[in-house]
Amino acid sequence: MAKNKSLEKYFDKHSLLWWDMYDRRKFALYLFNLCFRRGLFDRWKLTFESSQPIAGKTILDVGCGSGIYCLEFARQGAKKAVGLDIAKGMIELAQQKAQALKMDDKCQFIHIDFMEWESPETFDVVLAMGVFDYLSEPLPFLKKMVECSRGLVLASFPGHSLIREPLRKLRYRWKGFPVYFYSREDITG
Repeated sequence: MAKNKSLEKYFDKHSLLWWDMYDRRKFALYLFNLCFRRGLFDRWKLTFESSQPIAGKTILDVGCGSGIYCLEFARQGAKKAVGLDIAKGMIELAQQKAQALKMDDKCQFIHIDFMEWESPETFDVVLAMGVFDYLSEPLPFLKKMVECSRGLVLASFPGHSLIREPLRKLRYRWKGFPVYFYSREDITG
């Protein structure tokens, strides 16, 4: 993944927003996301359903953001959850949340670009949710995820859309970085 300081800066600045997206107590934001970002909740549900049974498994969350997936895996009995992210603010927030929830013994968060990371082990579940949106070349990234796995690899890929795609491309270009969309052929090679 090519270094993009605008992308890192954006996620540093908005790390708490990514945590809050899943928080039902933030009712207005939760309702907005439920209506307009339904994919957040669909991929959450599919991730945990697909990973069963979770107890005793090791997890690698690539692009972990605020750590919400790692923390949920730990809550459901994962032996260990490792989260990687390019945004230091995301990693700091994830570490704070893990400590506050007393899950820092099961969750480790590392500020690093996944493509530069040397995995010391393989994992039962390797996931990347909401990461491929920011990758111009998905196949090397996906290949490395498979190499880190001894079991299940889960990823979300934004698909082409006549309405959502141009609006999202414009919005993020304005923020200083591109977003990408894929067809099945783009991913399968």
